[in-house]
Amino acid sequence: MSAAARRLRFRGAIARGGEAVARLEQRPLLYRAVLRAIPLAITRRFDAQAAADLDALFELRIRDPRGHEPGRFTIKIHDGRCDVRRGGAGEGVTAVTVAAGDLVRLGS
Repeated sequence: MSAAARRLRFRGAIARGGEAVARLEQRPLLYRAVLRAIPLAITRRFDAQAAADLDALFELRIRDPRGHEPGRFTIKIHDGRCDVRRGGAGEGVTAVTVAAGDLVRLGS
């Protein structure tokens, strides 16, 4: 099997795994696990070279499957770095709201 075929097969396995995890978002413990993983997951997937000239601040809101207030994260991109912290970014900041499962699918 060629290297390209192995990569394609690996990506398919990751996507299927992401789908399975995303379906579990309805469980409160797993939702909380997704919230705990977000800062590390976002900073690891951040492409500093692509964002070298970007200076941005926004809020990421993760819908709670039980209808409670969403989990909130402030994401700051500056000088080719990405900092993610728990909590809202404040008034007047662009905010994006997604379901935890959609975020898992996006990451996988």
